[in-house]
Amino acid sequence: MKIAPLTPAQVGSFAKTVVSGDVALPIAEKRLAVCHACEYHVVERSFTFCTECGCPRRKRARLEYKVRKKGATCPKGKWDE
Repeated sequence: MKIAPLTPAQVGSFAKTVVSGDVALPIAEKRLAVCHACEYHVVERSFTFCTECGCPRRKRARLEYKVRKKGATCPKGKWDE
């Protein structure tokens, strides 16, 4: 499967999220539980992704990674912190 290159907007959003630091573990766990119950949650090759966030399905776009980052947000507003 060929993966499309990232757009400049995706690169910028990813960079801001990566450098934002990590949230506390209980917050990350709560976020992930919300994601796993969401209708936009998909599993591909044992990785979990959101179909609504606009990220390409790559290693760093996995929900297990994204829920830990302070700069990450739910595109549907389901993470009420």
